[in-house]
Amino acid sequence: VIGEADSLALALSFIKQHTPDLILIDIELIEGDGLSLLQQLQDSNALSRTLVLSGHQEDYWIYQAMQLGANGYVFKGQVSQQLLDAISTIMQDQI
Repeated sequence: VIGEADSLALALSFIKQHTPDLILIDIELIEGDGLSLLQQLQDSNALSRTLVLSGHQEDYWIYQAMQLGANGYVFKGQVSQQLLDAISTIMQDQI
């Protein structure tokens, strides 16, 4: 773990400084949101893989995240059962 950010600006700063292999993203941030972060990562051609952890289970949020380049999406209520498998899958270049 290289850091934790609760705002879009701080997350982008960490990513720029450390170029992580995997980024866990929450849709809800204090300033900005996870979709904006995904958009900026996509625009910058970032090489980091991204896994969205969200309480939003509606198709709209999942679709938006995947369209913006998320490699995976796990509901927060399922994190304890699915997080390790989701990370393993993403790190093997699968969705």
